[in-house]
Amino acid sequence: MDLGGNELGKRSANAMILLSRLFKSPIGDVKQVSEFIGVSYKAANDLVSDFEKLEILQELTGQTRNRVFIFNRYVTLFAGDHN
Repeated sequence: MDLGGNELGKRSANAMILLSRLFKSPIGDVKQVSEFIGVSYKAANDLVSDFEKLEILQELTGQTRNRVFIFNRYVTLFAGDHN
């Protein structure tokens, strides 16, 4: 995964901001990404799409609107059997 430039181009700085946020809040929607990073909804949606392609985010709802995404690889670290 290259967040430094080749795959995300000029969105790489915002990608790093989003990635750091996902460790604190691993579930959210495009509107939340837009508000947190301070970019337009379209820019946030493009970044979320990039994260989906890189398999960092996974869409949970199966809908085309009001989609919710999860940083699944991170969440599953804590979801194992703890007995």
